[in-house]
Formats: sequence, structure tokens, C-alpha cells
Amino acid sequence: MMKKIIILSAAMLALSMQPAQAIVERDLQVTARVLNFIENIEKGPVKVAIIYDETSEQSVSDAQSLAKLLSDEGLLAGQYTLIPEMVKMQNLDQINTNLAYVSLGMKGNFGKIADIAATKNIFTFTKDFACLEEQKCVLALETQPDVKIEISDDAAVRSGLAFGMALRMMVKMKD
Repeated sequence: MMKKIIILSAAMLALSMQPAQAIVERDLQVTARVLNFIENIEKGPVKVAIIYDETSEQSVSDAQSLAKLLSDEGLLAGQYTLIPEMVKMQNLDQINTNLAYVSLGMKGNFGKIADIAATKNIFTFTKDFACLEEQKCVLALETQPDVKIEISDDAAVRSGLAFGMALRMMVKMKD
């Protein structure tokens, strides 16, 4: 009996520790819905800075997947046309947009990303919930198999972002 409990516990732990999957179009559609509740992001064409670390294979792969998904013409997501702009970590201070995707595999860079986001009022989103747990990214999401959206109120405030009350009631807010 004890052996079964240990095996079941190990299986549950393994499932809970599965790495985040690369971003998919549904993630972008959900992100666009959240953008509707933010006061300082205008509808229409929006550049998305895709932040990646060229020394991390996971980061490069995730960033390239998103850039391909968005294509050069951009992807219509709700009332936004999301247009990709690849940004290497070493060029982070040159970001000139108020929306940025933090690619997977960036854990050691969360602090620097959050600092730039705060000074430039950038809405950061990611599939890596560790960034949100450290309160360095504004939004973390997963849409497969179920939708999970969490927002760091602390990261949002530091980036000068204000959310409507309706959004606060729909998603999990982290302090």
C-alpha cells in the first residue's frame, strides 16, 4: 500500500513540474482579451517585443516559434494586430513598445526585464509562471489543456499599468 502511495505521489509531482509549452495562437487570443482591460495599450497594430536570450536554446526556440506564429504581417488577435519584433537580452534597453513576451528559458534575466518594463511602462507576458511568481512579469498564461491566467499586481503597478475591476474579478491576481 505504501509503495502505491509513493508511486502516485511521484507521478503527481512529475505532472505538476511539467515545463511550460511553447506559445500557441490561442495564448495570443487570450492575451489580446486581457489587453482590452488595460488603459495604456491602444487597439490596432501593436509591436510585440519578443525577448530572448541567444545563449539559451529553449529561449531561442520559443522566441522563433512566436515570431513565426505572428509572421511579418502580424496576427489579428481580438482588436489588435500583433507584430513581432525580436529583441536579444543584450539589446533589452532598446525596446520601443509597450508589449513584450518573455520567452521560456529566461529565469536568470527576470530582474533586468522587470526593471526595463518598469521604466518603459511595458506589459510583459509569458508562459513561464516562475516569472510571475517572482513578480517580474505582469501576466503568465497557459491555455492547454485548460485556461490558466494569473496577473502580478506588483509587476503591473511597477510598470504603470492599471486594470479594470472586471478583469480583476475574472483572473487570479498575485501580490
